[in-house]
Amino acid sequence: MLKRLILTCPQRGARARLHAGFKVYVNRSRLSRSVKRCAAGHLSCLRIGLKAGGPLLVLEDDVVPTEHWLSRMEYGIGRIREECREPEPFMFSLYATANGGLPFAKERPYTLPEQVQDWGNQAMYYSAEMLPIAVKLLECFMLVPLRRIPGWEKGFDGFDFLLYRSCRLLRIPIYYWPLVQHDDRVKSVAECPSHKSPLLPGVNAGDDE
Repeated sequence: MLKRLILTCPQRGARARLHAGFKVYVNRSRLSRSVKRCAAGHLSCLRIGLKAGGPLLVLEDDVVPTEHWLSRMEYGIGRIREECREPEPFMFSLYATANGGLPFAKERPYTLPEQVQDWGNQAMYYSAEMLPIAVKLLECFMLVPLRRIPGWEKGFDGFDFLLYRSCRLLRIPIYYWPLVQHDDRVKSVAECPSHKSPLLPGVNAGDDE
């Protein structure tokens, strides 16, 4: 059975966007670095999914889904399994930008070209087979020092970078389909031209109710 979680933190718990069928998990990590706190929250969600014994869908607390997104997701998983037969693990990102150089409104989930290193965990479906792998990878991330992003003195690589890069190395497929969007609280994202798609709910900064 699919476990559905919305990941939030104490500062934003009351403002988390709620969706039917989801439970809210409040990340209470007190680690000093925000990158590590975020990783700790996701790791907790992954462990909950692993214990539940099925696939897991984790949403960040500010995403807005497109219409019929659950049925689209279920359709997407069916198409993915045509290529990725059980018990092969996979991840399915419901959040994607146009930066991959592929048609943004394709009729089915797609994979990115090998040379594209993507990032982000705004809305991620982990197959049941993927969960134990993802748990181990995040546990590794928690053990190593933070790494500066090359060319960006103030930024650090997050756990998502490790997760995506490791999947590439392990030949675990990651599929993408733009079915959710950030709400207007992330203004730079809501107004970004590369986030516009006929599949997305068309969030504009300032119109959130």
